[in-house]
Amino acid sequence: MEAVTVIIPTRNRPDLLYSTLTSVLRQRDVDLRVVVVDDASTDDVASVVSRCDDPRVRVARHVVGKGVSAARNLGAAEATTDWIAFCDDDDLWSPDKLHRQLASARGAGGDWAYAGCVFVDAQLEIHGGTPPLPPDAITAALRSYNAVPAGASNVLVRTGVFRAVGGFDENLTHVPDWDLWLRLARASVAAYVDSPLVAYRMHGANASLRTSEMLAELALLERRHGLICTRSFFYRHLAHLCLRSNRLREALTYFLRALLHFRDGYTRIDFEMDWRLLREHADEILRRRLRRPPSTRAMQRLHTARNRDPHAAWKAAAREWLDEFRRCEEFRGKKVTR
Repeated sequence: MEAVTVIIPTRNRPDLLYSTLTSVLRQRDVDLRVVVVDDASTDDVASVVSRCDDPRVRVARHVVGKGVSAARNLGAAEATTDWIAFCDDDDLWSPDKLHRQLASARGAGGDWAYAGCVFVDAQLEIHGGTPPLPPDAITAALRSYNAVPAGASNVLVRTGVFRAVGGFDENLTHVPDWDLWLRLARASVAAYVDSPLVAYRMHGANASLRTSEMLAELALLERRHGLICTRSFFYRHLAHLCLRSNRLREALTYFLRALLHFRDGYTRIDFEMDWRLLREHADEILRRRLRRPPSTRAMQRLHTARNRDPHAAWKAAAREWLDEFRRCEEFRGKKVTR
């Protein structure tokens, strides 16, 4: 079995970290090591790790917070395996993610690999996701937008290649992963798995959206890499971040801005997927606030929308491993119900 070190940066999110760690430690058919990088948390990260009771996990720590890119770089610097992968402390993996990515990389002669992603809520219900672009298409798409779904939580990369291209740029706050993918795409061969192996969790954490800073970094990427970035995808990304923290009004604003940039490539399929994602998320939030089960009409509307979803069968593969994860002892102990 090939050895992989997984780097999980974290800061003050112990409950999310625990379920993410549980997900990562269920990887099959790989020689797994995990480095949790504590970016100056005030919570006791070591106690979360000790709950997992797994000798494959160790903790590295920044005494002073340096940001997620510095945390990822620290974890990568400590890796001794030929491959490394990254997972944010609030995302989840299929138990076959690393094994299938390694197999794809071997078959394609690739130096880095990615897979598909679905968006899920706190109950692990799927609210969106589409199949990933193949490597040739994603290399071209990266020149317009960040085409790797789920960002850093998706990618497996050869340790030597990661170090050779310089790792994550610690001066970037909002687009360090996109910047890295562009450098990897120029320097090496990509491989992919056309299956949803990553779950990007939408939850109530209040992430700040500093739009002006994001636009400034977007302009920096354009100059650095000679890009012509697609603003419609940028606004869709902001909308998805707002949905992740239950900020529906802001999400709608950014979806509308994306629609105004339809000439940049915002297609009808994109719009239909975003509208479905927004409606499903709004219905779920309203149901919880009213503390009542979904109405028959809401369920019929949801069923009709999902039946029209051209990627419904593709998402069903994620449903299988998410249901399995829900049933495992570690997650059941957190009393998360569907």
